[in-house]
Amino acid sequence: MDISSLLDTLNQAASFPNIQTDTTDTERQALYYACEKLSTRLETPINRLMKTSFDFISPIILRTAIDIGIFDFFNKDHEPAREIDAAAIAMHTKSNQALIGRIMRLLISLHVVDVTSEGKCRANSFTKSFQPGTEVHALVIMLSSVFIPVLGRIPVYLRQNGNRPPENANNGVFQDALGTDSHIYDWFRQNKLEHDAFHQMMVNRPSSHGGMWTDYIPQQWILEKLSSREPSSHDFTIVDMGASSRNVLDALKQKIPMHNVRLILQDLPDVTKGEHHTTTMCQTGSYAPEKIERMDHDFFDPQPVQGANVYVLARALHNWPDKEASKILQHIQAAMNQNSTLLIYDCVFSDRLEEVSYNDAISDMIMMAALASLERTEGQFRVLLRSVGLSLVNVWRSPLADDKQAILEIVRDDQIYS
Repeated sequence: MDISSLLDTLNQAASFPNIQTDTTDTERQALYYACEKLSTRLETPINRLMKTSFDFISPIILRTAIDIGIFDFFNKDHEPAREIDAAAIAMHTKSNQALIGRIMRLLISLHVVDVTSEGKCRANSFTKSFQPGTEVHALVIMLSSVFIPVLGRIPVYLRQNGNRPPENANNGVFQDALGTDSHIYDWFRQNKLEHDAFHQMMVNRPSSHGGMWTDYIPQQWILEKLSSREPSSHDFTIVDMGASSRNVLDALKQKIPMHNVRLILQDLPDVTKGEHHTTTMCQTGSYAPEKIERMDHDFFDPQPVQGANVYVLARALHNWPDKEASKILQHIQAAMNQNSTLLIYDCVFSDRLEEVSYNDAISDMIMMAALASLERTEGQFRVLLRSVGLSLVNVWRSPLADDKQAILEIVRDDQIYS
């Protein structure tokens, strides 16, 4: 192998100006994993340990930069191309100049800002991603306030609890780390900054957006589902439980070639009376705008809508341990009839350990620490569903290799065995 030629190729690729915008998700993913594979082959054990061991420092310093106002200074108060030195940043943020210099070193090394040959700093495309209201800004808040302190408590918690993972959503690693008796969702209601950051993450994440998740569902399945409804039924009823947003119903309605679809969004009162107070469906094609019915409902209580054609749980079940998840599913099972289907859209791991990526494994650790829950494998879903009289009949997965999101088609046991 000619190392010099390889270096030239890599440097040429790295300097490609529009590599993010001029590539598809699949191409970008393939390039990313090729670079990661090469990096892994080049790393020594100490390189890898140092890189992973100190990853937690970056979010903490990024949060410090947010709190001090460094990103506000770059994003709001200056033209993008303006070059700024540490003294100007210190003066504007009323901070110690030596401290600002030390923080800027890290921001430059993370390529969050650019630096000139004269040692002045300049905003780049990444600098803008740290504005309030962005997913990156929200993630830094969540990492520094919640995930890092809670994940750091895992060894102590496990040592004190016989190396058993938490199973009580109200008494787990999160409560132990932050010294609270509250469930994480109740804690969010008491801490507005973190509450807003969490909500922003959920809204911005690709898996919560419009048509992406419904693309997994074969159109033939939709047509067969429509033809199987009761002849006397005028409406095709879809109930979205605990959604917090209209996105799931929007996307699913666009897959259904009929007008008389009843759309019900269920959530806790503070959600249904907030964002969804006047929510209407987006008009697409020949569809007329239709109201989404807002319904106050806690999915730990019996399901009030009996015999709906489709019940949907989107990115909800992974937030709850098996005890609570079983209770949610029991109420849905009791409401389903012979024509009902439950669609669960969630992260679904392979049962093979080696088929889970680093990011997926981290996600599972976060679920354990923050919610006493887990990212379930397909096998774990099957066991959980069987325990409440439900059967998994189809699994539709994303075509992207690193996307573990899947849709599970679920029916009552008696629909199969009757």
